[in-house]
Amino acid sequence: MSSVRSYLIAIFALSGAAALSHPGEALAREIKGDPIPLEMQGVWARDGKCASLSRRMVLTSTTLRFAKQRPEKVYFAPNDGPGGRSAIYWSQEYVTANLEYDSEKDEIDLNGMGWGYGATEVYKRCRK
Repeated sequence: MSSVRSYLIAIFALSGAAALSHPGEALAREIKGDPIPLEMQGVWARDGKCASLSRRMVLTSTTLRFAKQRPEKVYFAPNDGPGGRSAIYWSQEYVTANLEYDSEKDEIDLNGMGWGYGATEVYKRCRK
């Protein structure tokens, strides 16, 4: 599962480099959507290991940040996935990864390569 996370980090690094070299183009490719619902916002950790900063992600109404990385813009797309499931997507065009919230389990699944492809990482809410 760490390979999925490494893949995402590499994609984000490349997209960030592209944004610095061509800032006008990067902004033109940003996808807009709904803000992240309040019940999905907060601090989450891969496999529920909240004590480990490297396993954490923070979700706000418009951004997602893994560990100490820079925040990435994200948006919410209701009823966009298979079977009418809702998802959180990166605003940067061409990123296929998404986050899927399971309200019954209060967990977020990271689909690193998109719906139904590759391994899924499970993030559990960190309590204060």
